[in-house]
Amino acid sequence: MQTIIITLGKAYYNQGFFNIPKQYDYLFNNDKTPISIQLGSPSENIITGYINKTANRNFAPRIMCGINYTNWVQGEYKQGDSMVIEVINKDLIRLRNLP
Repeated sequence: MQTIIITLGKAYYNQGFFNIPKQYDYLFNNDKTPISIQLGSPSENIITGYINKTANRNFAPRIMCGINYTNWVQGEYKQGDSMVIEVINKDLIRLRNLP
């Protein structure tokens, strides 16, 4: 399992998506592929997003999550906080707080 840490800037905090650094592209499926996103530790809190590899000039993956992600992030974090992305496999990621 690979762990990635991102900072929840204005866009990631408010707009329902986040980018994955290009160096981790190999961990993700192709453009427009659905991905399951576990919000926190309760495994029943899973939403479906999709991978967008054309939104960034360098084709780094953008994970499009939607309003359920935005609501969860705004309830769990403050803008500027760090969030952990655990890549379980190419079809599933888990979002959580830093330990």
